[in-house]
Amino acid sequence: MTTVKDMKLTLNEVKLVCCFESTQEVISFLVKKGYWNDDNVWRYLGDTENNYSSIGNQQSHPVSSIVEKVVNAFDAILMNAGREMAIDLYNILDPAKTKENILKYIQESNSTASDIKKVKEDISRLVAISLTGGKHPDNPNVTIADRGEGQTPDSLPDTILSLGKSNKIRIPIVQGKHNMGGSGVAKFTELQVIVTRKNPALINSTNPRDDQWAFTVIRRTPPTGNMRSSVVEYLAPIAADSKPKKGSVLGFEADTFAIMPNARTLCGTEVEYGTFIKLFDYEVGVHKTSILLDNGLGHAIKMRLPKMTVPVRFCEFREFRAQGSKNVFADGLLDYFTYSRQGDLEEGFPTHASMTVHGETLTCSTYVFKRKTLSKFLRGTGVIFSLNGQTHAMLDKTIYSRKRLKLNEIKDDTLTIIDCSHLTNAAIEKLFMNSRDRLVDSPFAEEVKKELENYLANEAGLKRLNEARIQEMIKISMADNKPLADALKKVVKNTEVLNQLLDLGNDISGDEGSVSGNNEGEGSGVGKFGGKETPTFFRFYGQQDEYVFKGSNQEGKKSRIKFETDANNDLFTREGSDWKCQLLLLQSDSKLTMLDHTLNLINGNAFLSFNLPSVYKENDEVKCRFDVKSDATDETFSNVFELIIIKPYESSGGGGGGGGSKGNTGSNTGIGNAPSKSKLKLPNMSTVTKDDWEQYGFNAKRVLKIIDSTESLNFVFNIDNTVLKSEVRSARESLKDLTKSKFIYGMTMLGLAAYSLVKEENEGSKGFNSLEDVEKICEAYAPFIIPTLNMLNSITGVED
Repeated sequence: MTTVKDMKLTLNEVKLVCCFESTQEVISFLVKKGYWNDDNVWRYLGDTENNYSSIGNQQSHPVSSIVEKVVNAFDAILMNAGREMAIDLYNILDPAKTKENILKYIQESNSTASDIKKVKEDISRLVAISLTGGKHPDNPNVTIADRGEGQTPDSLPDTILSLGKSNKIRIPIVQGKHNMGGSGVAKFTELQVIVTRKNPALINSTNPRDDQWAFTVIRRTPPTGNMRSSVVEYLAPIAADSKPKKGSVLGFEADTFAIMPNARTLCGTEVEYGTFIKLFDYEVGVHKTSILLDNGLGHAIKMRLPKMTVPVRFCEFREFRAQGSKNVFADGLLDYFTYSRQGDLEEGFPTHASMTVHGETLTCSTYVFKRKTLSKFLRGTGVIFSLNGQTHAMLDKTIYSRKRLKLNEIKDDTLTIIDCSHLTNAAIEKLFMNSRDRLVDSPFAEEVKKELENYLANEAGLKRLNEARIQEMIKISMADNKPLADALKKVVKNTEVLNQLLDLGNDISGDEGSVSGNNEGEGSGVGKFGGKETPTFFRFYGQQDEYVFKGSNQEGKKSRIKFETDANNDLFTREGSDWKCQLLLLQSDSKLTMLDHTLNLINGNAFLSFNLPSVYKENDEVKCRFDVKSDATDETFSNVFELIIIKPYESSGGGGGGGGSKGNTGSNTGIGNAPSKSKLKLPNMSTVTKDDWEQYGFNAKRVLKIIDSTESLNFVFNIDNTVLKSEVRSARESLKDLTKSKFIYGMTMLGLAAYSLVKEENEGSKGFNSLEDVEKICEAYAPFIIPTLNMLNSITGVED
């Protein structure tokens, strides 16, 4: 039996601690060894007593904190391979190429297979995320183990156990920078066990401790008494008698140690080096089910890692009814969509676009899945901001419900991924918090969100699919409900105030087909398109190369110009592509000014949208050049256009039109929607019963679903909701139908009033954020609507 050097701790005891499944087992062990209650042997994490001021400002979500540990494992694997290759990690001239070479080395060192799936299977054994311990309602234990470079007992205080050390800030191939993100897990667990060893091949030292495995425990002590915040400490008992709270970490000798899982157990595979971190009783939130399920921790990790540096293992060692492997390999979100869920994508997706904001380039990919196939997986997430493969911020699905977008019927099945990897470091700081889990409240972040909304608003494939789903729902629900609309129209027509506010509109036929969209959506979303990775042309739609387009643009309105190309839709977004685009304002003094813009690539059509600087007024002439180029192929496609600024069109209805173009058939005009002066449209009304709840997302409490399309506004009522059924049941037989009609008409008026307050696009403006807010208002008021109407009916009086 090997004895832990300098302390009375055996190798078998270290193995035992790694296999403990409760915090009390660990505490009891440390009490027995005389450590737990000896304050001197516990060293402050980061050597700062007030360390929770930094730790508490890390990730706000427990899964994001786990992902930081996983990303640290990726960094350790990259640095280990780089140092084995004798690369000077602090002096890398071409980070992208260097990282590519390191990943190739990792693949060749860990797999000889030719099949890509088998290669991933082999490489995935370098990192494992395992769940043991409690099942719902208890919290699980989460273990992250890797075969990266590892640490020595004496280097731990400057790496894993530090805060703010600049270990990685000058290594451009890794994600870590501030050396504190990994500490965020301490908010969600009170106890961690760490075992690690440095790769012996990387050690150039005569210090015998550098060849040892390190062992420590991190504990968080919640505030009690006069303590104002938690304190996080780690076990460092060596020489603590002479240096209280400044001791060294325990070390032990072993050629190999079991820190990696096998097919059956958590600590089943012995390795020569690496790192093992076990988080006890981890407050994982809603993800307490199996790590392998759609609503489990594994998929939540994928959502925060669109592109993994290497595949990982997800291991579930708790007992569940479901049979199958407990240890499987997993890819990042993008590879998961491509290789595992391709059949669940709607035809024509994903779509791709490039955005430029303040001279910074971002790329977008939007995935829409068949109805409800991935809604549990997405869990309400609508947009992901990704940087170097890691999610740095999310927006929820309500962005698709905004009035300007009107994509409410596909919001549950839609995910847009914005790749921010091309941003400069200065722009990254303006966009993301250092915790890497949310956006900064900055002008740059606001402009990015506005440009994102512009991209979504102009994506014809999204509009067409949303409209198709609407027509499908209307066809089901409108069949026998024309009397409802006719009766309400009569009330409105005979009420002066309502007649002034509401537009009676036209009937919507129950069997009307789906709307195909305008000519700008031509060729998008459907049909076969044989594009090329390296395009041979990129020019104005319907014109020849070198053509100079001349047109007009309304003052203060967004411009939209159509191009044609043989480029693949993912020209700017596919991995390894260096194609980029830029829009330049050509000024008379030969000065070039870069303009913000968005470019949507859709099956051979490209739509450029942008705003000209506000200094340009009516009759001004503006000259611009749009470039699409690749440094690798030394290819550039340049298109010059000239616009005359004209007076904005006055709109008496639904929006402004575009200016005229000269000799171009591609609708290359300045456009922009003026504020509508029309009345609020009276909705089409329909009812559904419990049999159709699933189709509309209803339950016993939900009252109303609003279907807002470019063609019509539709209110669908759940007449089997608990409130209405109770009111109808208590009404006299002769008044049951009247009670139902009162409820529907009353809720329609309330719904319309609330709908008029939904914000168009400005998040900072007053009003409701989405149609869901309106539906919730109606649900909350539902118990009051019939009593209120009955009370009003009973009021009598004599006017003076």
